[in-house]
This record gives sequence, structure tokens and C-alpha cells, in this order.
Amino acid sequence: MSLKALAHIVVNLFRALAGAYGLSVSGFIGLRLLLGESWPLLGFLSNFLHLLLLPALLFLPLLALPLLLKRRAAAWSIALPLAATQLVPALTFLLTYGAQFLPRAHSSSPAITVLTYNLHAERADLSGMIAVMRASGADVIAVQELSVFAAAGLPPALRDLYPYSALYPGTTNPTHGQGIFSRHPIVAETYWQNTHLRATMGHLRALIDFDGRRLVFYNTHPVHPGMVGSFYDDSVRGAEIDIVLQRAAGESVPVVMLGDFNMGEWSEDYARITARHTDVYRAVGYGFGLTFPEWSRADTLPGFRARPLPLPPLLRLDYVFVSGLLPLEAQVWPDAGGSDHYPLRVQLGLADD
Repeated sequence: MSLKALAHIVVNLFRALAGAYGLSVSGFIGLRLLLGESWPLLGFLSNFLHLLLLPALLFLPLLALPLLLKRRAAAWSIALPLAATQLVPALTFLLTYGAQFLPRAHSSSPAITVLTYNLHAERADLSGMIAVMRASGADVIAVQELSVFAAAGLPPALRDLYPYSALYPGTTNPTHGQGIFSRHPIVAETYWQNTHLRATMGHLRALIDFDGRRLVFYNTHPVHPGMVGSFYDDSVRGAEIDIVLQRAAGESVPVVMLGDFNMGEWSEDYARITARHTDVYRAVGYGFGLTFPEWSRADTLPGFRARPLPLPPLLRLDYVFVSGLLPLEAQVWPDAGGSDHYPLRVQLGLADD
């Protein structure tokens, strides 16, 4: 077989695969718009839509190249419909994420710094997590999956920076534990689980006094859709999120809602939250803001034991939402400290500053 014939086969194979990809992703987006998350598979795949859209950014210019080179009409008849298959995923990516990859201006205004951090129910070594928390410079740190071991070990290591804390470790299941460390006085605190639901994690409300200005923090960790006895059932997660939203709606002070939400930003649960509260990372962060999983340590890989993998995180599960506050900066902290989640650090300004 000649090189020309081989190249022709490779080009046609690429066209077929790219066209199939474009039509499949476009069809998925259409079904998602029409049916929402009524089909579990649609809800599951929605968590990865940001990744599914990426190939279109490469395929579209490659398939459109003959059009740009103004080649013969026969090439146009092939290139134009093939390039068109990439338009829906490419435009969806640009409209949804395009602004996230533009330079961000950072404010120099006085700020409250907040960190949300899933501790992976750590029960052996806190040294990396302590280092992350101390280096974060946060005024308030909300932790999820707080084990009894971590609840005993973290306060002595952090007390000089965070003299106030509200800690509710998971005694029967460490993944249910919640905690808040603060530089400022915690005026009131409430921990609860939604035991009337089929499954529940842990949730914590803390009212914190910032030099006379009070803010309320909802450190929340709704159940994962794969933890309720079926392949993907987000109804329990949605019920837990609705309970937090109902409680937050009754507040008369600025609200910070943060934690590991076990959801993607294409989910209906995310849409309900952002109808009332601002997603700080989407407002001022750069890039996708992916926080899970951290692959470098085998003992933090989700659900299985394996060799560490040189891969970036794939999902955005950790969020900070606010009302009555101004998003100023947001970043995924570059060190997971031994957890399977990267922490999320944000800076917030008071709305009347």
C-alpha cells in the first residue's frame, strides 16, 4: 500500500470518528436540554460534559481546513457538513467556559478568605492537611469528612491561627463528619443529618462574627448519586440541597454556602443553587476549577487501590456560593495534602464596602 493510499485511509477514518463524535455530543446536549436529568445516564454523563466538549475545539478547525484553503468544490461538499457536526459542542464550550479562560483582574479590596476542604476521612496522617490549612491564609476553613482522629489532631496544630472551631466528627462513619475552623468568634452552630432520607451525609451551620459584621456559613456535603442503592440517583442529593437552600433562605445576614456538593455544574441541583446564590469560582476563577480526584497517591484514589497516576483532576465537586457578598478571587489550591480532593480557596468582599 502506498503512502498516499494510507494517508487517504487515515484522513477518512479521522473524518468518520470526528463526525460520529460531533453528532453524538450534539445529540446528548439536545437530549439534556429536552429531558433534563430524568434519565440517570444523562445525569451521570452531565458531570463530564466539560471534557466531552473539548475535542470539538480541535476537530472543528481540522475539519474546516479545506474550506479555509478554498480547495475544489468536492472538498467543500465533504468538509462543510463534517465541520458543521462540531458547531454545537464547540459553541457550547465557548459560551459556557470561554470567559473562564480569559485573564481575570484581581481586586485589592479588603477581603474575607475562605477555604473548603474535603479531608477524605483521614485516620492516619494529618501532616499534609495541616500544612495546607496553615498555608492557605484563610479566615475560615470548612472541612468535610472529618474523622474522630482528625477532630482530635487538628485543633492543637491549628489553635494559634484558628482559636475558634465547631467540630462534629463522624463517629459511626467518618465521611459524615463536618467542621469549621475560624479566626473569628463562632456565635452559633448547628450540625444535622437528614435521617428521614434514604441516605444522608452531614451539614453544619455556623454564624461567625467578623468584627461586628456577622456572616452565616453552611458547610454542606450532600450524598453522592451513586451512594443511594442505584447506578445514579440524584434525587436524594437534590433533597439534601433543597433543605440547605430552605434554611439559607431564612437568613438575614450574608450567606456563604460551601463544601463538597457531589455535583457537576450542568446538574439541575447546581441550577437551583445559582438561581439564588453566586458561584464564586465561576464569577472570578480561571479555568474549569476541577477539584477531584487527586491521583498522585494510591491511597486516595476513589473506590479502589491502584498505582498513582499522572493525571489532572477530572471533576468539579467543591464549591463556594454566596449571597450578600462580593466574589473577589478564587483558586483551586495546588496541594491536596493527602486528600482525594483539592481544596478551593476564595476571597470575598462585603457588599457595602
